Amino acid sequence: MKVKITIIAIAISLCSIAINAQVSLILEDQQVEKEEIFTVDVKAENFQSLLSMQFMMNWDQSVLRLIGVENYGLSDLTDRQFGLSEDQLIVMWIDLALEGITVADSSTLFSVKFKALAAKDSSMVVISGTQETPIEFIDVNENEVEVVPDTSFITVLGATPTRNIGELPVKLHPNQPNPFSYSTQIPVDANYPQQVELRLFNQEGIHIKTIEVQLSEGKNFIELKNTIFPASGIYYYQLLTENYAKTEKLEVLH
Repeated sequence: MKVKITIIAIAISLCSIAINAQVSLILEDQQVEKEEIFTVDVKAENFQSLLSMQFMMNWDQSVLRLIGVENYGLSDLTDRQFGLSEDQLIVMWIDLALEGITVADSSTLFSVKFKALAAKDSSMVVISGTQETPIEFIDVNENEVEVVPDTSFITVLGATPTRNIGELPVKLHPNQPNPFSYSTQIPVDANYPQQVELRLFNQEGIHIKTIEVQLSEGKNFIELKNTIFPASGIYYYQLLTENYAKTEKLEVLH
């Protein structure tokens, strides 16, 4: 009898762990052209037996113009569950049947449609929350589920972008050291001398600085000192040319 009770207890425990598994929201980086209309798909992993969700999405309205939301992948999810503005989207969804919804990994929950406004510019699309509208996912047992939000970079290239990676004139490598407390170096390979932009963003997607860099042919090293960054934490840097964009992440320790 004790063995049977133990087995039942383990089974209940495993079931609870499965329901309360960490949910990951997934966005993908994209390179688009000016005036191009495109979608950012919001995908999920471990979306299991959930009753409700709420979160926000933000972007730079000078780079991206919101057109609307489409491609709903959840029952009871319609345009009425979204609050839209020029630089923000709020989604509040609930399973009206109160049975809990499960979707396959990498399934699209919904898609946000944008129009790219500015050539040779970029915007982060950030999944976030505030004190008034926190990121909140609730499972069928009415327990709050931990959520891993995501961030994507949308880069608007020039009028004649080159999309073949093998032909691109520059190549960005991860910075070393990372994390760093005083300075770090970013290696960049260039096929010929050229001027590029290095853009820095904080973890919330706010642009904090643009550095103009003149590259020579061959191996180059761009040095960043911790004084550029207002505080310790995670930041993103993006190398941008007329037909190339790549983003990497660094950590600053003050």
